[in-house]
Amino acid sequence: MSRLEQFSAGERFAVDPDAIERELAAIWREAGTTARTGDARPVTRACLWNVIVHLEERQGRDNYVAAERWEQAITQLAAHLASRTLVVRTRPAKPKEPELESWISANCVIAGGGGKLVCSEEITLASRGTGDRHLAGLVRALLVPGIPTAVFMADAPDMQDKLQHDLVDIAHRVVTNLDELSKPHVDRFASLRDKMKLGAMDLSWLRLADLRREVAELFEGKGLK
Repeated sequence: MSRLEQFSAGERFAVDPDAIERELAAIWREAGTTARTGDARPVTRACLWNVIVHLEERQGRDNYVAAERWEQAITQLAAHLASRTLVVRTRPAKPKEPELESWISANCVIAGGGGKLVCSEEITLASRGTGDRHLAGLVRALLVPGIPTAVFMADAPDMQDKLQHDLVDIAHRVVTNLDELSKPHVDRFASLRDKMKLGAMDLSWLRLADLRREVAELFEGKGLK
């Protein structure tokens, strides 16, 4: 199996953080060559958004989240949104473990008619301990220019935390999931609405849309006989 086939199958490759763009460019050049030689299922790159997903894996920190659930959502995202997804993982320090690691992979879906694979890039950046000081600058350098950027966090971001502040500063939209917490930071979330170019959104609020509509209908007389 070629590197392109492994990439489009979702296999993850470890790369040096300084070589991420170079490695991705090489893979897409290979994809272009494959398409010109008449491969039965050429691979096409798609990107309409930059999506940053912060997975805080240091227990006790704001935004601490069960990463497995979010990882599943990230994989499913490609079917609905063409994006370059940057997964930012902040982990506890461990002896002899590197401060910063990175991987590249792709999330692909079969285009209509099954003629080709449409793939979105996924870049994973993992820091340990104080390695998180490198993350915001690296994320900024990896954004695809000219398209909007959204950042996903499990909780409303803590603007006193330098990494969270910097990720929000990069983004046009913040997406949270406040019902993941026993004590949602509603005021903190509300303060973001006017600051973001494309607003702040809460997944738990969106999931209640049908219920809110039904309740509203009761007061409009639609639910009365």
